Amino acid sequence: MTELPQGNHEGTRNDSFLVLLKSGYEHNRLFINGFLSICLGIVVWEILDRRFNDKDFFTGPDEVIFAYINLFREGSIWEHIRYSALEGLYGFALAATVGIIIGGVIAFSRTLDEMFSPILIGLYATPRSVAAPLFIIWLGLGIASKVAVIFLASFFPVSINTTAGIKNVEGEYRMLGRAFNISRWAALTKIILPGSLPFLIVGLRLGYSRAVVTIVVAELFGSEAGLGYMIDRAAQTFHIAEMMVGISMLTLWGVLGNELLKFFERRATPYKESLGPA
Repeated sequence: MTELPQGNHEGTRNDSFLVLLKSGYEHNRLFINGFLSICLGIVVWEILDRRFNDKDFFTGPDEVIFAYINLFREGSIWEHIRYSALEGLYGFALAATVGIIIGGVIAFSRTLDEMFSPILIGLYATPRSVAAPLFIIWLGLGIASKVAVIFLASFFPVSINTTAGIKNVEGEYRMLGRAFNISRWAALTKIILPGSLPFLIVGLRLGYSRAVVTIVVAELFGSEAGLGYMIDRAAQTFHIAEMMVGISMLTLWGVLGNELLKFFERRATPYKESLGPA
C-alpha cells in the first residue's frame, strides 16, 4: 500500500482543523463576536484609565467591579434597580402598545396620515428634558411622571416606524391578495403584518433605547430613587466608580433588550436569513 507523504498528512490535519474552527465560529458567531466586543471595550477602558491616571476624573474597570460588589453587598442598589426597572417597563410597554395602534391607524387612513404625520415627526424632535418638568407639575413627584416622560420618548419611534412599515408593503402584494379574493383579516395577517414586521421591530428597538436613556433624564427631576438618581448623586459627590456602576448597568439593560428584540426579529422573519449575511 502506498503511503501518503508526511507533509500531506499534516496539511490534511491543518485543513480539517481550520474547517472545524470555521464551523464552530459560524455556529456561535453571535456569542463569540459579543464576547470579543466586551473584551475590546474593557481593554480600551483600561487604556483610558491608565492614560488619565486620575481617580477623581476617570476610573478603570477594576474599581467599578469593586463598587459593584460593595453596592450589592450593602443592598442599597436594589431599590434603585427596582425603581428604574418599573418605570422603564411601564413607560416602554405603554409606548409600544399605543405606538403600534396609532401608527397602524394612521397608515390605513390617508386623511389621518396627512393630518397627524407632520405633527408626530415634529414632536419626535421635542427635547425630553423640556417635557420632564411639565409632567412633574401635572403628575407629581411619583413614578407616574417618570413613566410619562419615558412614554413620550419611546412612543414616536414606534408609531412612525409602524406607519412606515405598513405603507412600505408593496402594492403588488396587496393587489395579489385582492386577485385571490382573500379576506381583509387574511390580508392583514398574511401580507401586511409580515411585510411590516422588520420596520415595527426597528421602531421597538429605537423606542427601547430611548426609554433606557430617558430613565436618567426622568430621574434628574425630583426623584428619590433610581439609577439616574444614583448617577446624579454620585457625580455631585465625585464618587466616579459608583457613577460608572449606574451607567454600565443602564448600558447592559440597553444591550440585553436590543439583543432580545433582534432575536425575536430573526425568529419572526426567517426569510431574511436566506438573503445572505448582514
